[in-house]
Amino acid sequence: MSSGKHRSPARRQVAIMLGGLVLVGGGAAAVMPVASAVDPVPWPAGVVYTTDLIAGQHTDVGSVSIKYDATSVSVKTVVDTGQWCMTEVKAAAGPLTAFTNKPGNPVPGKFPLKQAYQPCVTDSGWLSMSKPAGWDYTVAVHATVTDLASAVTTTISSGTGDRMYGPAATPGALPGPVSAVQFPGNPAWADVPGAKWISTELPADIPVDPSTGYVPDSYRKVVETFTVSGYLFGVTPLKANSDNAEEVFLNATSIGSDGQMAPGPVTDDQKYKTVVDYPMALKQGTNTLEIVFRNYGVPNLDPPYTAAQNPTGLAYHASYKVSQTETAWAAGAPWGGANWAMFVKLPSGTSVTVDSTVPEGVSMTLPGGTYFVVASGTWTNRINQGGEPVDASCTKESGGPWATQAVGFPDDLLELQINQTDIDWGACAVPSHVYTTTWVGGITNLRIYDGENNQQIPGWFSDNEGDLTVVLYKIG
Repeated sequence: MSSGKHRSPARRQVAIMLGGLVLVGGGAAAVMPVASAVDPVPWPAGVVYTTDLIAGQHTDVGSVSIKYDATSVSVKTVVDTGQWCMTEVKAAAGPLTAFTNKPGNPVPGKFPLKQAYQPCVTDSGWLSMSKPAGWDYTVAVHATVTDLASAVTTTISSGTGDRMYGPAATPGALPGPVSAVQFPGNPAWADVPGAKWISTELPADIPVDPSTGYVPDSYRKVVETFTVSGYLFGVTPLKANSDNAEEVFLNATSIGSDGQMAPGPVTDDQKYKTVVDYPMALKQGTNTLEIVFRNYGVPNLDPPYTAAQNPTGLAYHASYKVSQTETAWAAGAPWGGANWAMFVKLPSGTSVTVDSTVPEGVSMTLPGGTYFVVASGTWTNRINQGGEPVDASCTKESGGPWATQAVGFPDDLLELQINQTDIDWGACAVPSHVYTTTWVGGITNLRIYDGENNQQIPGWFSDNEGDLTVVLYKIG
C-alpha cells in the first residue's frame, strides 16, 4: 500500500493438514517439510449452522438451523415447501446415547425440547435447551410435518340412513335405533346449506295421541360416530336447525342448544326459522355427535292439528379436513438403528495462518464443495511509519476510524482473498475483527492482497507484520 516498500520478504513455507489435504504456503520449494497434525476447531459459538429438513426419508421440506452459546443450544425449523407445515418439534443435544433405546433407535419422546403447534406452523422460531455437560456438538431435531395439499375433507351431514332414536315423550330413554327418513322439509323452516331434513318418520306418519287427537310433545335423537386420524384442520361450525328445538352434544358434552328443550309450556315456538352455529372441538380418535330435538305439541285446538300440520325434522351440516403426518429429521448422519433417523454433528474446521509478509499466501488443494470461512485477527501495515492495524477487510489509518478503504487506495487493497478473488466481508467488524463468508467451489489459495490490478508487489510486503487466522469448515 506504501510506495516506500522496498524489501522483498524471505519466502517461507507453511504446511497444514485439512481433512487429509496438505496446505503449503510460501511459494515453490524443492523439499516440503512434513505436515503436522492440527487439532480440529469446533464450530464457533453464535454462528448458525443450517441443514435440510427431510420428511418421510426422501422429501426435502425445509431447513433446520442450529446455534449455541455458553449455556444453551438452540434450533429453528422452517418448512418452505408447497403447503407443508409442522405440528411438533422435538430436539436433543448430545451425547445422544441417553435418547437411544437398546435396538439403537432414537426415542424422541425423551428429547428435552418439545414444542407442539395447533394450528400447524411453517416457522418454529428459535427454541432453546440447556447445553449439557460434555456436549459433543451433536444435535438431533425431529419434527412432525404434514402436507395440507393432500388433505381429505369429511362431511358430517343429515341424510338418509342416519342412526336415529325416538320418538318419546321425554328425552331420557328413546327407543331405537332406526334409520333416518329424508323428506323435503317445510316452507316455514330455514334450510341448512348442504343438509337434508330427516326424522324418524315422514310428517304424515307422526304419531297422534288417540285420547286427544293431537300431536303430543315428542323427542328424537340422531347419533353419528366418526374417527379422526391425522392432522385435523378446517373444522367448520355445525350448522343446525330443527322444528322446534335442539341440543347438540359432542363427545357427551353439550355444546349448545336452541329453543326450549325441557318439558313444559313453550314461550317461543318459532326457532325453526333460525339456523344456529355450534362450535366443533373435534379430537383425535373416535368422536360422537348427538343431536336431541323436540317437537312442541299443540294441545287444546279445535279441531286439533293433524300430524301433517305439526311436523318435526332436523337438518345439520359440518365438515373438517385431515392430512396425514410424516416424520421429519434434520439431515445429518444416520442414527444407526433400524429406522432412518438422523442426527447433526456440527462440523469442525482447520485453522490456517495467513502471514502478512508472504505475497503467495497459503496454497492448498481443497475439493469442490461449500465452505464456511471464519477470518479473525489483525496484522500491522507500515511498521516503519508507526504502524497501522489491518484485519481481513478493514484498516485503521493514523488518527482515523476503521474503514473498508484506505484513503487514496482501492477498496480491496490489504484485504484477505480466497483464490486471488476479492471477497465482500461486509462492514468493519470492530472490535471483534471476526468475519465470515460462504465459499462455493474448491479452495487453492488464501492470501493478503498487497499490490495493483490484483497482482502482488513483493516489495510492498517488507513493512508488513503479523498474520490472520482463517478457519475452514466444509459444510456441503
